[in-house]
This record gives sequence, C-alpha cells and structure tokens, in this order.
Amino acid sequence: TQKYKLWKAARDPQIGMTGDQIIKATYWGAPNRKSAYTTSRGKDELWYYTDLGYITFKNGKVTSISENSGSD
Repeated sequence: TQKYKLWKAARDPQIGMTGDQIIKATYWGAPNRKSAYTTSRGKDELWYYTDLGYITFKNGKVTSISENSGSD
C-alpha cells in the first residue's frame, strides 16, 4: 500500500539527512564505528555498519551511502 511505501522510504537512509535523522528515523540506527577528519572544505565523517555498509557525511549531512551487497 501507499502508506507502507511511505513508511519504508522513511526507514532507508537518504542523501541530505543528518546523523540524528539516520539514528532516529532509519533502520540503520547508530553506527558500529565512526571516523572523522577535517579538511579545508569542512568536516568529513564516516559511519561504519558491520552488516550494512557505510555512510559518508560532509559538514553534518549525508553525501553518500554504500551498502554491502548481500549474499542471500
């Protein structure tokens, strides 16, 4: 149904989300590990998830999402 599709879309990480939104509004939740560094363009951060992949942030916003390929 449309309601389920809206709920499911809200549960997947999206480009532009903040870290707080990732933790509270997606099934990825809090990362297993984080690394951060500062460049001339601002702060970059990587959030690592053991079974899911990783999320890259630039100045507090998601810029890329890399999902592990499943072997189902």
